[in-house]
Amino acid sequence: AIVEFATRRATDTEREQISDLAARHTIDLVEFREIDRQFHALLARACGNPLLHEVHAKALASLFGSGEFASLLYAEVNRAEVADIIESSTDSHRAIADAVVKGHTRKAVAAVVAHLDDVERRMLERLL
Repeated sequence: AIVEFATRRATDTEREQISDLAARHTIDLVEFREIDRQFHALLARACGNPLLHEVHAKALASLFGSGEFASLLYAEVNRAEVADIIESSTDSHRAIADAVVKGHTRKAVAAVVAHLDDVERRMLERLL
């Protein structure tokens, strides 16, 4: 629902910010995590629904504050898979941003679903 609303309601400034964040590329995990957090938070803010934004912010804070989650990401054994997740997530963010900027709601929703499914699958199946 967040990306669907953001596609319809984002201001021109928010669309530009979403596009700019999606264009950033890094292989550094710390930097990527900050870009990722900002990207998802900006989409939630751009949806124009304060309740969805607040719930999403709490979920992000919990996820990004989780020691267990961080230990998976920073474990040496997971280094190659995390690098792949960063690359695929960066590509996904660009696809999401492109759809949001152009106002293509269905494409944006499909890109978010594909992105979240991919990250979830990789984390559950491949991270040790």
